Amino acid sequence: MLTVIFSLTPLEGNLATEAAIASVLVAQGEQVLAVVCEGSRDRCIVDNFLPADLDRTVACRECSGDSRRHHRLSPTVQVEFDTLVDHAQRDAALVDIDALSDEALYAYSYDGMPFGEWLIDGLRLAYFGENWQQLNNLAEICRKTLQSMVVTALAAEEVIRRYQPQTFLILNGIIPCEHVAWVIGQRSGIHSVLYEGGQRPGTIHLNETSPACYYDVSEAWAKWRNVPLTQAESCEMDHFMIRRMYQAEGGYVYSPSATGSGAATRQRLDLPPDLPLLVAYTNCSADTSVFAANTVFPQQIEWIGACISYAAAHPEIGLVIRIHPVEATTASYREGKVVSVRDKIADGITERWPQLPANVRVVGPTDSISSYDLMLMARVVLAYVSTVGIEAAALGRPVINAGRYHYTDKGFTYAPATPEAFTELLDDLIADPRLPPQAVELARRYFHLWMYRSMLPMPNLDVDPQSQATKLRIRPSTDQARGRHVPYDHLVSYMRHERPFIDAPAPWRLRDDAEPRPLRFPAVRSLLCAPEWNRLADFARTLLQLLGDQPRPVLVSVLSGTLSPDEAGQRLVDALIQLAPPERWPDLEAIPGNLGPQELGRLLTGAEALLCSRRLPYDDPLLAMAAHGGLPVVTLDDSAAVRSLANRLQAAIPPAAQPA
Repeated sequence: MLTVIFSLTPLEGNLATEAAIASVLVAQGEQVLAVVCEGSRDRCIVDNFLPADLDRTVACRECSGDSRRHHRLSPTVQVEFDTLVDHAQRDAALVDIDALSDEALYAYSYDGMPFGEWLIDGLRLAYFGENWQQLNNLAEICRKTLQSMVVTALAAEEVIRRYQPQTFLILNGIIPCEHVAWVIGQRSGIHSVLYEGGQRPGTIHLNETSPACYYDVSEAWAKWRNVPLTQAESCEMDHFMIRRMYQAEGGYVYSPSATGSGAATRQRLDLPPDLPLLVAYTNCSADTSVFAANTVFPQQIEWIGACISYAAAHPEIGLVIRIHPVEATTASYREGKVVSVRDKIADGITERWPQLPANVRVVGPTDSISSYDLMLMARVVLAYVSTVGIEAAALGRPVINAGRYHYTDKGFTYAPATPEAFTELLDDLIADPRLPPQAVELARRYFHLWMYRSMLPMPNLDVDPQSQATKLRIRPSTDQARGRHVPYDHLVSYMRHERPFIDAPAPWRLRDDAEPRPLRFPAVRSLLCAPEWNRLADFARTLLQLLGDQPRPVLVSVLSGTLSPDEAGQRLVDALIQLAPPERWPDLEAIPGNLGPQELGRLLTGAEALLCSRRLPYDDPLLAMAAHGGLPVVTLDDSAAVRSLANRLQAAIPPAAQPA
């Protein structure tokens, strides 16, 4: 298989991600070709950063060096744009573009592709906000961008003709030149994959049906919507949400840590203790996820205006507007100067409403008030495009999703179609703050699907959780270097077009009979065990270590393997007798070794962990099922994992009541 990487936005994080993916593909015997610009385009995203008077050849030379350095680490073969482009075709198209009026630039098409329409997102990126019409030298930027899009189209078509690749790998999907390469690949029958950094450090998101920065998982959600979380997945979701609320590592979090004190927060905001609250969460106008969100309101500030107008007309409720913290921290170079986000919502509110209604409060981007404390105080949560909408629904709050986002119409938020419908929803939900049917369960399932199944871990990427800077890990472990790693296998299979990026639920996974409801796990926690009978003493000793010094109600389900259930159970009892009195034992059940996938799946669904005597073979079906269900796999020799599981069990399970 030949994969062609269009390396057109060679910033360090992008180059590191491309090199990381390429190194995995090469390690598993695939060929990788990197198409590099080498200054052949009249404009690229790097031009946004340069002073107007700087000779761009200097920047091109530096950019070229960075690109070559990273792609040598992969290693990949590089081919330059200039060797792919037919200069006569290019020059003819450039003459046509130069002849266009400024107004006609936005209607320009090339080979049936609406290049003029695709310009807009690039202009938003260049402006670093929504009001791209205010760009200096707008017409010149448009012409140069269109010229670059033509060059990209010619290069992509020649790559297909000359090399006949099976797969394209392209950044993001909304940057104009990248969008051109993606569309040409699609219409030529090439498996055209878009990538974006994941929402957990060290992960990536891949997509072939929509820009990767939109994180759309609609196709996978249709298959997973009626699949309950396993106990392990449910615990994983709880722990992840708690880490986000309290600013622990593990996810990109911008809010100050929650305090859990709604009364103190109301006091700080000078709000009466019994005032029903609407809490509105904004997003950064330079975030690419905002670009496709303006379907109900023309811009985010218009939505904020609707919220303020509603509050002004309803003094019996309060409105708190939480400005996204990145408005104060996000900055970039524009024309050689460091600039912060343009079109800040905080500035827009100050300009439009110098005197806010008495029942409206604005929490600024640097304010120490936690977004999560506000969420728990809210009667209704209002989100434009923000992950907070999923979290609020998972915590049982009604959510109105006013901007188009990846979780819109997934069943757990309200999505108005018009500004009038938005106002009507506010009326209804303030009077009766009900959730959509089964919203909490659906939100938890969706959050887990999106955050874990659509974000692929890349162990050869190093990511700083604070700055989000991404670097290539130069020295992977031996297993990783050889590609013997579950995420790497997944990546390669997807790039080969052998599997979807998000696998469908396994046949053994439980499904809802009717409405989506959470599984009702028994009060007794369970462990699934696959012992080796020649290490039974070690196995019994580990079971007792997991329970601690006091007996706890834990059910241990032992897979009997080649033994009969009776013989397996008796052997484990004999081993435990040598170590502790029966009152310290867990409850035991022996499971036949010939269980089918459905029966084994039910055991896996309700278990806390899979305990094994040794590491299972790489292709063991039990290991695959455990991984699919998010079940931790702990081996006797992994003392750190045993201690971690023991701490979790002992913290979660109180000691059993002792007989009088």
